[in-house]
Amino acid sequence: MEQATLRTAPNSTYKIYDALFVLEEGVITPDDSFMIWDGTNHPFELSAYWMQGALKISLSILSHMGIW
Repeated sequence: MEQATLRTAPNSTYKIYDALFVLEEGVITPDDSFMIWDGTNHPFELSAYWMQGALKISLSILSHMGIW
């Protein structure tokens, strides 16, 4: 029960909401955020690199929204 009342950050779940919101409001378009995959499989060790990219995109979205 204690954990149910503990306030925690939504973390990655919030990125989904942000992405849907800015797409709906026209702040960004799919054309603005299109990424071409070159077909290369990247090992799991690179996930930190990709997460940094996701963070940059999230911060960019938040700045467009005037939140960050």
